[in-house]
Formats: sequence, C-alpha cells, structure tokens
Amino acid sequence: MFKKDKKLIFYLITATSSDANTAYYIAKCMLSETSRYFIDTKTTVSATSVKLLQREADSLGTVLRGIYSSTATIIDRTYNLNPSISSQRSGSLFGQAKANALAGAYTEVMRNLEIAKINLQKETPLYKIIDESELPLAPVRASTTHHILFVSEIFVLIMLIILVALRLYRIIQNKLY
Repeated sequence: MFKKDKKLIFYLITATSSDANTAYYIAKCMLSETSRYFIDTKTTVSATSVKLLQREADSLGTVLRGIYSSTATIIDRTYNLNPSISSQRSGSLFGQAKANALAGAYTEVMRNLEIAKINLQKETPLYKIIDESELPLAPVRASTTHHILFVSEIFVLIMLIILVALRLYRIIQNKLY
C-alpha cells in the first residue's frame, strides 16, 4: 500500500502477509522497482542525450586516432625530405589540418558530454530509506476491539440467516394449511 504525505513527500510502503519473510521481501522489491521506474521516467531525455554524446565522442576519438596514425605514417615515409619540395609535405599537412579540425570538434563534444552528465545528475531524483524493517519482523497482533467487532459481525450475520430461515418456514407453513 502506498501512502503519500503531501506536505513532506514521504512514501510509506507496507506489505501484509502471513509469512514475515514474504512481507519483507515484497516491500523491498516494491521499493526497488518503483524507485527504478521513477528515476527512469524522470531522466529518460537526459540519459538519451548522454548516450548519444558518448557515442559521438567515441566515434570522433576513433577517427582522430586514425588520422594521427596516418599522419605519423606519412611523416615517417617522408623522412629527411627536401624542404624545397613541398608536394611531399602536402599529405602530412593535410592530415594535420584534418586532425586539428576534428580535435576541435572532439573537444566541443566532450564539453557538451560533461555538461549533459552534470545535468543528468541534477535531474536524477534522490531517495533515502528512512526506516527499514529488519528480519525477523515482529508479528502484528489484532487488538481486542478488532476481535469483538469481528465476532459481533459474524453473530449478526448468523442471526440474519436464522431470521430469514424462520420467515421462510412460516410462509411455507401458512401456504400448506
């Protein structure tokens, strides 16, 4: 049973069962599932943007590593190059320019990713278990008032059945004579 106190935003989760272990674990499971669902619904948009930015950052990082590697390979191939021949340097210069452009994009994506992670942390609701029961649970006994009310309800029900049966018996007796 869920009960929300609107002033303090407290939730009370209780489970009733004849077995104490069943009641305990049902209440714990209910708490974990509802908190997971609540957090997932509150942070769906932010979590999606973090995943997209992380995927973009990973792919840019992979491309950037490849460009750095190919530029280093081009520079290694043109070792001791003649400074008067600039066509040999064009491959490495193009690779360095491409690497610089992608490094700027990678830096911006990483900055946006960090901002998105911070926003996700801010939007994620926090919850704290204030009072958690421990096993073995103390049995809750019904009060004397509950017993008296229960017995009196059964007594009234039995009396009504007897009165209806007597009434039907009298009606049948009158029709026979």
